[in-house]
Amino acid sequence: MPISDDDRKALEGFQLAARLSGHDVQLVEPGPYKQFDFTAHLAKWMIEHSFATGHGACFDDLLAELSWQIKELRARVPKPQ
Repeated sequence: MPISDDDRKALEGFQLAARLSGHDVQLVEPGPYKQFDFTAHLAKWMIEHSFATGHGACFDDLLAELSWQIKELRARVPKPQ
């Protein structure tokens, strides 16, 4: 049984968030027997790594919050000369 489009979008979003934060994460698509709450997992990860979650109403909100925070952090890092 293939995963739903919403679950696939969540999986791809989580992988993108992980790559943006400097982690190389390979996730396996969940089987039909396993439900995985990507939104809660991403929110927990963000909190554990001192990122604000904003309202965190949905997965896309969390990604938007994480994206601007990562951009801000990267802007603070001095460029090598």
